[in-house]
Amino acid sequence: MISGHAAPRALLRRLDVLAEAVDSSGLRAVLVGNAAAVLHGVPVTTHDADFLVADGPGARRALHDVAEHLRCTVTRPFFHAGLRWRLAGGPHAVRADFLTALDGFRHPRGVLARAVLRAAGVRVLRVAALEDIWVTKVAAGRPRDLETLPLIEAVLAQRLTVQPR
Repeated sequence: MISGHAAPRALLRRLDVLAEAVDSSGLRAVLVGNAAAVLHGVPVTTHDADFLVADGPGARRALHDVAEHLRCTVTRPFFHAGLRWRLAGGPHAVRADFLTALDGFRHPRGVLARAVLRAAGVRVLRVAALEDIWVTKVAAGRPRDLETLPLIEAVLAQRLTVQPR
C-alpha cells in the first residue's frame, strides 16, 4: 500500500469472496467507495462494498449469478437514486451494493475506464481511481464522506511526492 496502511483481514476476505463471484459471473464491476479507498492505502474503515456497474440486461443476469454464487439475497432498495441492487446475507455475511450512477459523474463510463487493478486477498479487483473516489466524496457532501477527504488527499499527496535517490 502506498501509505503503509494495511487493509483489515476481514475486509480482504469479504472482498476476495466478492471478487471470485464477480469474476465467475462476467459482471463488469468496479469497486468504489471506502472499500476501494482502503485498497489504495487510505486508512478508513468499512464493512460493506460498493460496486459501479453499467446497467443493462446482461448486468442484471450477471448480478443474479453473483448472488447465486454467494448464496445471498438480491433486493432493490429505493433510498438512493443510483443504488440499483443490494446483495446481503449468505454464508459469507456479504453486504454489497451495486450502483449504476455515482455522485459527481454524469455517466459511469469514465470511472469504469480509469479503474485500476488492486489485490483483494488472493484475487484482483477492478477499483476506481483514487481521484474518482475523491470526486464522489466531495459531490456527495455527506459528513461521513467529507471526513475521509483529508485521508484520501494525504495518500494522493504522498503519490505526488518525488522521492530522492
